[in-house]
Amino acid sequence: MQKVIITGAVGSGKSTVGWIVEELTGDSVFDADEVVHAVLDEPSMRQAFEEQDVFASDGSIDRTKMAVLVFDKNNHQKKELLENLTHPAVYRTLADFWQEKQRAGQEIAFAEIPLLFESDKMREGYDASILVYADDEIRSRRIVERHKLTDEQARQRIEAQTPAWQNLAKADYVIVNNSDQNLLKRQVENVLEQIAIDADVTKVAIYAGSFDPITNGHMEVIEQSLKVFNKIVIVVATSGNKTGGYMFTTKERADIVREATEQYGPKIEVVELADDFVAEYAKRHGIKNLVRGIRSTDDYIFEHDMAIANRIIFPQLDTVLIPSRRNGTEIISSTLIKKEIYGTGNWEEIIRKFVPEATVRALRAKKLRQE
Repeated sequence: MQKVIITGAVGSGKSTVGWIVEELTGDSVFDADEVVHAVLDEPSMRQAFEEQDVFASDGSIDRTKMAVLVFDKNNHQKKELLENLTHPAVYRTLADFWQEKQRAGQEIAFAEIPLLFESDKMREGYDASILVYADDEIRSRRIVERHKLTDEQARQRIEAQTPAWQNLAKADYVIVNNSDQNLLKRQVENVLEQIAIDADVTKVAIYAGSFDPITNGHMEVIEQSLKVFNKIVIVVATSGNKTGGYMFTTKERADIVREATEQYGPKIEVVELADDFVAEYAKRHGIKNLVRGIRSTDDYIFEHDMAIANRIIFPQLDTVLIPSRRNGTEIISSTLIKKEIYGTGNWEEIIRKFVPEATVRALRAKKLRQE
């Protein structure tokens, strides 16, 4: 079962995303805040904070007053005390939640956990994370409106946490919640679709190459591969051993591939890989399928030997060979395009027969820079 955690800083809108996930999936989302609220009602909690101004008129703990106390930068010890009293209950209840979903036979389950990346204990307990991000100004406005706080109190809450932008690179998926609910819901729908694709690693394959630049032959392999697999991870590889060097940098090649394949949406992921074995990348990410295009018997012999070598590195890695349809446009290599066609006569009109428009635009821009 895939364990997915929705996280985000105060005022980011992670709870709203949790509600949308429940609406779209028809399944419950674990809410850590509900567990914390239950713990706040326990006698031990009232005893621990009995000398603090955190109580409502009926003797229960007022959550707004508690938040004002623990988010005050001068009360760091009180914040630690609150976490020490509430976090164990969150971890226990979350473990029970995962087990319940597992027993029910679910393939994916969701939990909402604030400040996931600040918790050492949570770091290994999930498979994927969704970070809900919002700009500080927007978060501050939401905090003021929702909790009836002053601007200064809202600022204190924001500054008491790790800057939200620092967690962007740590998340597997990011939802930007700076706009309206309709846009937010569309983002959640897209992320859920991507998670479903990523969760089924048996339906994911790697297609690796230099793509310098991407051609119709490459596009044919991608199109045919998507008839077999739900998702293709295109690995744009760079090797220091390549004879003659590269026409485009790794980033430029990856950007051209992204533009050429954008029609496939989340079914395509483009990554950059420098001076590393593709089989090692597949092993690290648990991807057990590798697709390769072949144009001739010479290609078959080479790919056969490479498949054997890759299996020495990663024994579970299967190689799927996709032959060209040999209609003329798919068998022209990147090398031939660069050395024989590019820059010769009316090259742009000719080259359109062999490469996608994204490559034509990139070659044109490069030609203009050289002139």
